[in-house]
Amino acid sequence: MTRTLIAGFGNVLRGDDGFGVAVLRRLGERGVASDSVELLDVGTGGIRMAQELITPYDRLIIIDAATRGEAPGTVYSLIVDGVQPTHEIDMHTTVPSRALEVAQAFGPLPAEVYLVGCEPLSVDELTTELSPVVAGAIDEAVRRVEALLRLMARGDVLLVTSRTAEYRLTETGRREAARRFAAEFAPLLSQGHGECSDPECDCHTSEGGAAECHARTHTHEPHGAH
Repeated sequence: MTRTLIAGFGNVLRGDDGFGVAVLRRLGERGVASDSVELLDVGTGGIRMAQELITPYDRLIIIDAATRGEAPGTVYSLIVDGVQPTHEIDMHTTVPSRALEVAQAFGPLPAEVYLVGCEPLSVDELTTELSPVVAGAIDEAVRRVEALLRLMARGDVLLVTSRTAEYRLTETGRREAARRFAAEFAPLLSQGHGECSDPECDCHTSEGGAAECHARTHTHEPHGAH
């Protein structure tokens, strides 16, 4: 079973800095936690994540508000690669990059580390409220986390570890993509567009059969020639 840790960073008393914690709470309300997915409210104590990672995880998803020069409220997804070594343990580290360095000092990091972040409007005001534009980004961040979990759980997508966040479809993903494409065009395929040359194939007689045959053919599964 693949195990995933989702860690929400941020100070809920400093406006938009509480974005990561707010998203984590929304994920909790949506029932994302399971035997294979753990939610961790890191808050401002990054050492908690480092300690949790002593228990092996396959995947880590960090949620945080971080400035990257985009418009406030912009949500982005990144692959975290190449964490630097550290020789100092800061028990109160609040920055994900430093928390990852500390976690790495304790032991190997998960094979896959992601960041789902949001550009803040203000992190200097003493308030428990997110700015409207950042609060409006919570649903998008939740959608991205849930989509990532679904893709990885199904095995449809394989991560190509790089700073450009590249992915490729696995064989399972290619079969699913072909099936969905064929299903979209099932009405056309069943009208004489897509039947194969095998007279015994169900694509000649059953509704949607041509779509399934098309999917098998285009994922390199031998079943007659078009």
